[in-house]
Amino acid sequence: MYKTSEITSAFVSEQTELIDDLQPDYWIYGHHHANMPDTMLD
Repeated sequence: MYKTSEITSAFVSEQTELIDDLQPDYWIYGHHHANMPDTMLD
């Protein structure tokens, strides 16, 4: 929803490279004001 917004960084921060490098078992993040489905990285 905020992909092209000027305030995108207030809602999301791209961490795929860090997650790929470190291969954590879990990625625990803040919260969201809407119900979100589970997310898997390919």
